[in-house]
Amino acid sequence: MKNLLPLFAGLLVLTSVAQAGPIQQNQIAADARWVAHVDVDRLLQSRFGEHVAREFVDKHLAKPTAKLRTDLGVDVDWRKIHSVTAYGWNIKGKEVLDGVLLIQADMDLPAMLDVVAAKLGQNPNAESPLQKFEENDVTIYQVRNEAYGAAAKSGGFVVARTKERLLDALKAASGRGNSPALSKLASVAVDKDAFLLFGVAADFNELANLPKQAQVLQQAEGARLTAGEKAENVFVTLSLDTRTVEAATQIQQLVQGLIALGNLNGDQNADLQKLAQAARVDSKEKQVTLALQMPVQDVITKVDEVNKPGRKAKAK
Repeated sequence: MKNLLPLFAGLLVLTSVAQAGPIQQNQIAADARWVAHVDVDRLLQSRFGEHVAREFVDKHLAKPTAKLRTDLGVDVDWRKIHSVTAYGWNIKGKEVLDGVLLIQADMDLPAMLDVVAAKLGQNPNAESPLQKFEENDVTIYQVRNEAYGAAAKSGGFVVARTKERLLDALKAASGRGNSPALSKLASVAVDKDAFLLFGVAADFNELANLPKQAQVLQQAEGARLTAGEKAENVFVTLSLDTRTVEAATQIQQLVQGLIALGNLNGDQNADLQKLAQAARVDSKEKQVTLALQMPVQDVITKVDEVNKPGRKAKAK
């Protein structure tokens, strides 16, 4: 039974009392350097999202959720999740885990954790890996020394790696002790049709070790990515903030060159050519924007092809 706890926690990183799916920017810590948000409501309303949910997510979670129901007496329905938001301060290596999760769903997560704690605590000879205690008028759930969670008074459930991060995140979620949301993240003009958002308020070269050919990207000091579905098309938009107008122009020219290269190599790679033909790049002052738009059915077909049974085995 103890092996089910990580599974339960993993599935519920996908859950409490509900709010709507769009990102609540005023609930994010003002000094956060990155934020990621999945609007599950919007995703399931899209043709692409519903296909992925039905053909992949539902099927992969069927056995684990059935086992949780049988062994721990909890019923986890991921489709009742409205949104999952993550934010943090570090964007490299294991330090990225020093972040916070905000989960909005139509499931009473504290009640479910109480059920799990009761089940795990039935063995008098072993300490339960799930503990519950009160601090600052907050009921906190602790999974070993690896994660802490609590219901936010403003709604939803908050998870963090340390108790200190959790208490700070609860304050941020309630709007207390939080200055106006971080400018580079809060300035994201979120498309109402977007179901995915990722924003970074940091130098772009902190994200990866850039090759020499892409050193110009070191001039980018912030990035925002959105993805969604609109008018039978799946769209992905990436915007980079640069230090100077000249850097924006250089990055635009670099991306234009890559798009041209993709078109030239179309006879060798049809998928690459399709991506190149669907791409548009533009710059305005210190910002560069790359936009991709492809028919929903084409994207669904490609996802099904990549996940076709036997494909991985054949690749080996």
